[in-house]
Amino acid sequence: GALIGEYYQGEFENDYTSAGGNQFRRQTEWQEATGRAEIGLNHPRFNLYGGGTYLYYQEDTDRKQLNNLPASVSALTFRDELESKNNFGAYGGVSFFITPKFLINLEGRAIDMTAISGSLEYRF
Repeated sequence: GALIGEYYQGEFENDYTSAGGNQFRRQTEWQEATGRAEIGLNHPRFNLYGGGTYLYYQEDTDRKQLNNLPASVSALTFRDELESKNNFGAYGGVSFFITPKFLINLEGRAIDMTAISGSLEYRF
């Protein structure tokens, strides 16, 4: 079994020119927290595992226009707020060992996204 957690936060500022030739200054602050719990079973011929995930993400961005404004307007500021919607997820999978170095892995995800994936792995 395993429990994993991470937290990140940051901010950045940059100037850019839009496709229309307007100059902007962008200031962004963001934070992200993730958590994951997993449990598995190891067997010489296969591995079986499953778990759950949690994601929290929030981003606030202010874009201030720097040029091409009428004389009566000092500055235009646009504010964007981005936040994660589907915070919880679940996954599970199985790995089959064809030989001790070659395996096939199948995994599925649900709740936050629906996905099925597979891979072939050879260990050198």
